[in-house]
Amino acid sequence: MGFWNTLVEGAKEAGGWVLDHAGDVAQVVGTVAKVAGLLIFSEENGDAGHQNHLEDFYRNFKTASEKLEEEAKTAALSAHSRSANVTDTSDFSDTTPVLDSVTGVWKAPAPLQEKGQPSVPMYQDLAKWFATLGVPAGAIDEAATAIARGIFAVNMDPLVNGQVHSASCHYTPPDGSFTLDCGHAFYHLPLGATSQDKYWHSSIYAIFRPSNTHLEAKRMKGAVPTTVLNKLKPGSPVWIVNAIINWGNASVATALHDKLIQALIGADAGGDGLNVFSSNLLGASQSIQIQGSLKDNPSTLHQSLISSAAKVLSAMLVPPGVDHTGGVLDTPIPCHGIPLMVPEVNVTESQLVCMPDLAKRM
Repeated sequence: MGFWNTLVEGAKEAGGWVLDHAGDVAQVVGTVAKVAGLLIFSEENGDAGHQNHLEDFYRNFKTASEKLEEEAKTAALSAHSRSANVTDTSDFSDTTPVLDSVTGVWKAPAPLQEKGQPSVPMYQDLAKWFATLGVPAGAIDEAATAIARGIFAVNMDPLVNGQVHSASCHYTPPDGSFTLDCGHAFYHLPLGATSQDKYWHSSIYAIFRPSNTHLEAKRMKGAVPTTVLNKLKPGSPVWIVNAIINWGNASVATALHDKLIQALIGADAGGDGLNVFSSNLLGASQSIQIQGSLKDNPSTLHQSLISSAAKVLSAMLVPPGVDHTGGVLDTPIPCHGIPLMVPEVNVTESQLVCMPDLAKRM
């Protein structure tokens, strides 16, 4: 599995994906050439013009990507400038903004749903990306939803091949702990055999700026270790697996990723008694590495992750205010309209290792 759910990033990767999935190659290479600044071939030069554009396709695709990046950056900087006029900047005087951009092809772009909610896969990709920028876990869900509403609010029908569209959006959480400005530039790629098939060649530019208060609180909190020391005897051959859990919703992931770790390691409390070597949360996705007991294998570990994830999610979904023991639940988790889903668990790496004798290393 890669980083993205529904985005192919990079000029060569995305360009290759475009050619591999084009229903009408001539129309695709002509559209990319048009955005790159070249004249699209006419009926007079027909196949010859198509062939010339095809030979230069990767260069043209890269040029088109660079143009989109510049336009997205301009849109983000404009949003950042406008927000500075209405935001109290005194708490941001000593902070440095984090700048980043992503350019590629959305494989399944979708307009906002009836109630203004973004496409779930696109929301999940934004949430994961925002986590890498430094957006706090507790704010990612609302930030990704708000930004998606701003930059993906597009009527799909009137998009003309080769016509570049742009949008921008600013977000500040209620506590004012950071600002996030995004610009989006894209055009419609006619990959499908019919006009109903919609794909976007797109670039999004982001400016994340944490406040002094946020950075100080983060420094005081420090890093929370998630590694559990190995309890098996030296020389025991055991399986270790890496897995990615897609919780579907960033708020759910934030609320449940620690509960999942406890469910996996809590043998005394009825858990699976596994060792968790590492766990990292990015938006709605949790990357985890676990070690089984002598009786485990990749299949049983995969099943343990599935059942444990389902167990902690089920505990969250019982009637408000009541848990399985009759206690009181935490504050209900706000999902900002993103639907709940059964957690998806994918094992990405399995290895059989012989645990070393740590005492001999001392």
